[in-house]
Amino acid sequence: MSVALDVSGGDSVDDPFDLLGFSCHFKLDPKDVVQTQARALARCHPDRHPEGVERELAIMRSAQINAAATILVDPLLRAEALIAILDPMGKAVPLAAAQLMELLEQRESMEASTKSSLAESQACKEWVRCEKQSTVDQLEILFSATPVDWFATRAAVAYLRAIVRLSNELNRLLELGRTEIR
Repeated sequence: MSVALDVSGGDSVDDPFDLLGFSCHFKLDPKDVVQTQARALARCHPDRHPEGVERELAIMRSAQINAAATILVDPLLRAEALIAILDPMGKAVPLAAAQLMELLEQRESMEASTKSSLAESQACKEWVRCEKQSTVDQLEILFSATPVDWFATRAAVAYLRAIVRLSNELNRLLELGRTEIR
């Protein structure tokens, strides 16, 4: 089955696992992905094809390899890719009410901390880091179960997506705070 997956740069990849030679598993070592990416890029590098159609194909292949590696290195993108490949007909799962409340409380703390003290900001960053790691660990367990509980897996991915958004927002707020101090 071929499912096109989009990455933030606009490139799409049918199956990033297959493209880089990995089996469809959540637990991957990012170092292995980067090494495999480097070997694959070396084999099809556009400089090996000085002109013409072969060069254009090498450029397109290199872009696909880079897009596949981007997906496989990032736990959220990797989880979304696995769901798209292995459970493409499943439906999105909303966040649980308790998760929403926790995220809202953390966001309020985050906004207050960026206006007050560095220690409070660091505490928010640590909460986000721990919550993200805990959710990634949970996804490793969920994806390795037989059979996979797709509802729970999709719920964990939705929560990880929210944590990543919160982390990005915190980084943006901290950067704005630094800019205002200058």
